[in-house]
Amino acid sequence: MRIRLLVMALVSLGALAPAALSKKAKTRPAPASAALAPQKQDEEYTKLIKEYLQDPRITTELVDHMPASDTVPSPLKFLGRIPGEPGELTYAKDINRYYAALAQASPRAKFWKIGQTEEGRDMVVLAIADEATIKQLDQYKDMLARLGDPRKITEQQAKELFHAAKPIYWAMSGVHSPETGGPEMLIELAYRLIVEETPFVQSIRSNVITFLTPVVEVDGREKQVDTWYYGKKTGKPRPPPDVLGEICAAR
Repeated sequence: MRIRLLVMALVSLGALAPAALSKKAKTRPAPASAALAPQKQDEEYTKLIKEYLQDPRITTELVDHMPASDTVPSPLKFLGRIPGEPGELTYAKDINRYYAALAQASPRAKFWKIGQTEEGRDMVVLAIADEATIKQLDQYKDMLARLGDPRKITEQQAKELFHAAKPIYWAMSGVHSPETGGPEMLIELAYRLIVEETPFVQSIRSNVITFLTPVVEVDGREKQVDTWYYGKKTGKPRPPPDVLGEICAAR
């Protein structure tokens, strides 16, 4: 499930990038160093991807490896395991800690809290794009806000904003706490989008602003992970959470 979701997310982002690129008069070429030198791979992580893959038909060259970084921590380095390892789930609070570490390590990411749940747990966003776009993130958000209200701009201003702005692709997961694969996938997607240097991912970073909210229903997610590890450690049937959360985002 994690691999399929990961491939779908990357393909969707890749489809947005050419559309965004086509409306701009000038495009930014890939750095020469990235085009000439193959990127170093994380051999240990890549080995685990292949070990845990249940069906080779669901993978592609987009996700069958993991690029290495000397400055940005991989999920394996930060969490001690890769997302999707059989029998393991990740608490939302730990995903949030990882996202904060990514933003601290890379100028291609920005992390912030967007609010709290009814039980006081943080809801977050991680924005990913190229370094120049992240530096001007507030300006890009303002452009889209202005485009969203045609009462306040002229037709000519709208055309100008259309060519200057960049689309935001906001991926959210964990809306229903029993659906556990999505948050795990978004751990890995964040790292890949920041670190990968293929022309495909460079195009995404240059032309699309990606927002990631790994868990929407945070209260229910933490209860779901609690019950998962209760069953794993005790060997007893896992009790269902008494509630998904005080407020379920699906309502």
